[in-house]
Amino acid sequence: MNIPKKDIKTEGRLSGNMPILTVVKPNTKVRKIAKVEGFFVTTDSVVAKATIVTDRKTSFLEVDWGDGEKSNINTKYAKYFKIPAFDGSDSLQPGTYEFYHKYDVTYNQPSDNRELRWPVTKEYTVTLVAIDSDGGFDIKPESITIAPKYRINFYGLRVGLKNECDGGGFNEFTVIQTIDGEIKKDWDWHPSDQFFYGAPHHLLEGSQTSQIFEVTDENPRPNMGNVVFSFIEDDRKYNDTGSLHYPSQLQTYLRDIAENASGRLEGEIKISDDNPYPLFQNISCDMRYAVDWDLRLLVPLPTGNELIFNALP
Repeated sequence: MNIPKKDIKTEGRLSGNMPILTVVKPNTKVRKIAKVEGFFVTTDSVVAKATIVTDRKTSFLEVDWGDGEKSNINTKYAKYFKIPAFDGSDSLQPGTYEFYHKYDVTYNQPSDNRELRWPVTKEYTVTLVAIDSDGGFDIKPESITIAPKYRINFYGLRVGLKNECDGGGFNEFTVIQTIDGEIKKDWDWHPSDQFFYGAPHHLLEGSQTSQIFEVTDENPRPNMGNVVFSFIEDDRKYNDTGSLHYPSQLQTYLRDIAENASGRLEGEIKISDDNPYPLFQNISCDMRYAVDWDLRLLVPLPTGNELIFNALP
């Protein structure tokens, strides 16, 4: 289509209701860059912390977390807010701002509807927008990986004999707790061979323990430490022995989509005699056990605030 030059110069519009092309020219004045002394992002489980160190001219900060959420503050008015500026036990340096953000857990997409989903890592780009009082403007991106962590708490282990173990009288058990092969505690336990109950009723004081599951790219189905209780019934010649292993896989405790879970491990353990003589082999007894547990997604946000800062005076 040939457009007459006289029509281009007019402020009207061309025939056929086609608008005139309007050209927007760039500014000839170079925009200043807002001066941010430092910007870095760290992560712990599903929480990211963006730390920003500013100078006196910074007037506005905004953090785009990359998941559709943003946090911001007008730093000119920050000195009027009464927010404790503490990072652990040390106060923040003047001009330092810490933004915190919790991400949702991302789960795998199973190919089979019958397969349970489990948590996986996910990458995000966290972007800082800074504006200073002179009109300076700056954008700083940081890449992070969110790797969920879960803490499982095992409460005190309860044990009890189901049947006779030592031919009457009292037994002399030594119970040893190990985690990844390292001895943590041991107990002397002397249950009766004459009184039995339907549930374990001897509590091993101090047997509670906590373990951490951390989801990573290398280990999407993580294991906790190997928690084992070994039971040794002391006889003059041949000891009776048995062991209890807590399940170590996260998927044993976390069923499909959930941030928290709880339950109980319970069952029976075979205590076997290691006598080598055929006449005395297969002499054994049974022991009941029960332990309660709870699992929690770790969300290490500061108490009461998702923003901590120490504004410049």
